[in-house]
Amino acid sequence: MRRRLSRSVIVAALSIGLLNVAAVAASSEPEVANAPVAISPDLVNENVLFAFDHPPIVARAKALIDASTPGSKIDLPLYYFNQQTIIDSLKLAKERGVDIRVLLDGHMRGQWQHTALRAFLGADKSQPSYVAVCGNRVADGDSFVASRGCIGTRQFGGDNDPSYALNHNKFITLSGVLLTNGTVATNVTYISSANLDTYDAYQSALTVTDPKVHLYYSFYFADLEFHQSSTGDDAYNRRWGAAADPYQLFAFPFHETGADSPYDGTNDPIANILRTEACTAGGSIKVANYRIQRAAVVTQLIAAAKRGCVVQAVFGQSGDNPETPDDETFAALKDLAAPDSGIIVRQCGSAAAYGGIPMHEKFLTIRKDASTAPQLLVGSANLTYKGLRQSDENVLRVRDADIIAKYTARADDFYRLCKVWTP
Repeated sequence: MRRRLSRSVIVAALSIGLLNVAAVAASSEPEVANAPVAISPDLVNENVLFAFDHPPIVARAKALIDASTPGSKIDLPLYYFNQQTIIDSLKLAKERGVDIRVLLDGHMRGQWQHTALRAFLGADKSQPSYVAVCGNRVADGDSFVASRGCIGTRQFGGDNDPSYALNHNKFITLSGVLLTNGTVATNVTYISSANLDTYDAYQSALTVTDPKVHLYYSFYFADLEFHQSSTGDDAYNRRWGAAADPYQLFAFPFHETGADSPYDGTNDPIANILRTEACTAGGSIKVANYRIQRAAVVTQLIAAAKRGCVVQAVFGQSGDNPETPDDETFAALKDLAAPDSGIIVRQCGSAAAYGGIPMHEKFLTIRKDASTAPQLLVGSANLTYKGLRQSDENVLRVRDADIIAKYTARADDFYRLCKVWTP
């Protein structure tokens, strides 16, 4: 019969403060009720999960929570979730001694998920565990939105058509995860394009075990927590790590410089990376992003294509509301697909003509030229002005070849599967 780790052994392993993987000896003691459920080491280190609907994504997040060890910590900022299984897993984790902090988007204030979490986490931010909400729940036509994000508070548009900031993050940090090989992985970070709900869409989730990535996201969560009860910071403009590091984190919102318009390209880290890399012949840029709106990003993509760089662009939603007579399609997206751009743009969208399943992922791979190692940008942010200037978002820059190869193959799959889009 396979033996399980005792609570005392796991706590002892955590207390010695190893950075990546702490070895834990097997115990002959009886199984502990509500012990963590071990997860394969392959699922926590440089693991990429691709899905065409949300159940696999939810299952992965649940498995990580279920493997959290007594005395460890979980931080979870989340735009939206509606899965009881996530609540159940968080409750069991709390009962076995895991400290859990959850930050929800304001449109979830007072909803059943918020109420259920508050019942066992509480709402006191001075305690090791709590659930807090960023902003208030505001009516927006037939739906509801948040009045602000945790850090971002900026409102665009007039009183008749406001656009509010949100807490759009979908990451989890876990300080201790029990593995099937009898060790405890520390510094585990899960980064996804998907909310933990039910939604048929192409999604991805990246899980890495790395002390710096975990530290960067922990810093970001601390700021989300602090600004949740402050006036916010619309010029947050944070980055951790250097451009050449294995990992670099960008945390939003980023404010335009000087008196420039929020709709220009100043202080746009994605546009700046594309400009700096200056992809040319022998190189490639492969974009898979749900919404492509920002003119500065599109300008750099078109410039790269004209230099001979292979540029692929796939999106999921054009910005147009089919229920209105007006054409609200993003102007920059039209420019990207124009005949003289040199780029064939494809869509995987909700309409049957575009496959019926939207592409909701948010990543971009860059290879400057044939002799340069590639890089990946991946996280929660759409290529919109809301994602740049208003909302709480994260984008991780990755230089790990194995991870990048998986996302590059995913981009190529989309480019074969998704349909050519013309304005």
